[in-house]
Amino acid sequence: ACHDPEHFQRADQIVIDRSQNRHVTFGVGLLRYLGSNLAQLELQLSIEMFLRKIAECRLDPDGTFQ
Repeated sequence: ACHDPEHFQRADQIVIDRSQNRHVTFGVGLLRYLGSNLAQLELQLSIEMFLRKIAECRLDPDGTFQ
């Protein structure tokens, strides 16, 4: 569904920063997944927490990951 060239420029390519992005990942209209808002919030929070944790990681002089 997200490959429709009438709705997406370069529909055959993955464009991370696509400004017009009406994707149908969680369904559309009456068929919309009931938990989609919660799922999107959980994903956002998970990514934010991961990025905060990874920022604390450093390599030691021996090259092992801490």
